[in-house]
Amino acid sequence: MAMAIKIEVDGKNYEVKKGKLLDVLIDLGFDIPHLCYHKAIGSYGACRLCLVEVKENGDGWRIVTSCSTDVKEGMKVRTKSQRIWELRKGVVELLANHTSSEIVKELASLYKIEVKGDKKCVLCGLCVNVCNLIGISAISFENRGVERRVNAPFGIPTEFCVGCLACTNLCPTGAIRFENGKLMVGDRVLSEHKLLRCVRCGKEVLTERHYEKLGVKDILCENCKRLMQAEKYFNSKQL
Repeated sequence: MAMAIKIEVDGKNYEVKKGKLLDVLIDLGFDIPHLCYHKAIGSYGACRLCLVEVKENGDGWRIVTSCSTDVKEGMKVRTKSQRIWELRKGVVELLANHTSSEIVKELASLYKIEVKGDKKCVLCGLCVNVCNLIGISAISFENRGVERRVNAPFGIPTEFCVGCLACTNLCPTGAIRFENGKLMVGDRVLSEHKLLRCVRCGKEVLTERHYEKLGVKDILCENCKRLMQAEKYFNSKQL
């Protein structure tokens, strides 16, 4: 059994399991904003929204990204200090000047910041990182500075993409989307796909390339899968 780690958060004591500080704080019920982190992907540290103050071993308070910091015995954490509030506000101001997704609007309203941007992508990197993680690497960042954006190689719809849609499922802002067989960011087409239908109900289920990649026998939507499992269970009880 894993030994509990004792930490202090905003003046209160807790016993927690080892892990990334952001995960621990969220599990404890603390509202820590974040855009670029997902537990399945790991730490990227791009958005800087999850900043907190920590104090260890009698040292002074220091600013860290909670997504990339491991909890340690005796660690003290501040999530609501004036210093953290001002730093987060600065990050939100930058986001609001260039982007306008719903999550950015929500954050901006908390800090009474006007949203001036018109893009959804916040360059969090989740779509690129998950594509690399599963070994496809069909999309990547291009350019630098204010021109930085997600795109297919050479700006041409790529055939490397299998259409698994992991990128769209992880995108926190809805910037990367799948519409009418096309994977898109803004007005850019990243890849195009033929959609296959469920053999029972005819609902469009997955892309042809994803079907070939998975190597499954039958194409079934989730509802029909559950229905078939229920039918199989019911029929077994009749024997």
